[in-house]
Amino acid sequence: QGVPGGQGVKEQVAQPVSEVNSKVMGGVGLLLYRENDGATIVKKIRAGSPASIDGAVQIGDEVLSVDNVDVSTMSLEKTKSMVAGLEGTSVVIKFSRTTIASTLFTAAVNTEVTRKFIRESSTKWKGSL
Repeated sequence: QGVPGGQGVKEQVAQPVSEVNSKVMGGVGLLLYRENDGATIVKKIRAGSPASIDGAVQIGDEVLSVDNVDVSTMSLEKTKSMVAGLEGTSVVIKFSRTTIASTLFTAAVNTEVTRKFIRESSTKWKGSL
């Protein structure tokens, strides 16, 4: 894993939260990016978002699966589309985190977050989900 925003990083902008067939689409408040090695990493967590309130996700965590589907070989665009969904529905995201105490120990964290409508209030959050 590299440093969020570091060299060798490819970012993918997701489609904004929208309305589909009169149902509101939502997200969990994460901005993700893809490293050159294919890892999908949490770059930012929006304050007050479902992911922020849940508290299990941290900046720098690697996304391993979404709703028990391995995302390690999926495109960033596909991973983001799996995290986003109808407002009020839940998504289970599994993260990997290397602890500061030992770069040899990696913890896996599962969290279930309920999606909600998130308004893009600034360009720094464009592409969040």
